[in-house]
Amino acid sequence: MSSEFLIGMHFVQDFIERKGTPHDDAGFCRGSCQFPIQALKGRAPSCPILEGTRLLCGGHSPPKLDTVRLLEYECAPRMLGFAKLYFIVFGILTIVGGLIGYLKAGSTISLVSGSIAGILLVLAAFLLPTQLGAGLAIALGVSLLLAGRFIPHLIKTGKVMPDAMMSVLSVIGIVLAVLAWLKK
Repeated sequence: MSSEFLIGMHFVQDFIERKGTPHDDAGFCRGSCQFPIQALKGRAPSCPILEGTRLLCGGHSPPKLDTVRLLEYECAPRMLGFAKLYFIVFGILTIVGGLIGYLKAGSTISLVSGSIAGILLVLAAFLLPTQLGAGLAIALGVSLLLAGRFIPHLIKTGKVMPDAMMSVLSVIGIVLAVLAWLKK
């Protein structure tokens, strides 16, 4: 028996015949768990119980199965949630930094580049839940560009603001984007 079949059987065993909120046509629970049933059905097409069965859910989290695949499934949203929050904060700080550069030094390029980079980071954060590849690519690209701008300038001048702060935030952004990509 394949592992997908066993996962499907264990899932059905826990969920079939439970009263609760039915799943919508796209295969997601309309309750609080938002568990993607279609993804599981696609992995176990040979399961006679899953074929043509409408599964019910009591509006709770999916059962805890002791499989690597389900563990990865349960951990991925936490990583993406943290990445989304980080890139939103990083984007806002980048916009604010560009505005401060404009107000203090009259640098229009700081305002424009900070705004563009910040908006792209916030956009990437909001793309993560639905367009994971695009969101991570944008976040990684902007983080690399910002690191390429601020790290050499930090080495040259040794200034903490904004060079050190933006260098650290950029490196964290690069690491986080790569880790989120590897975890997907």
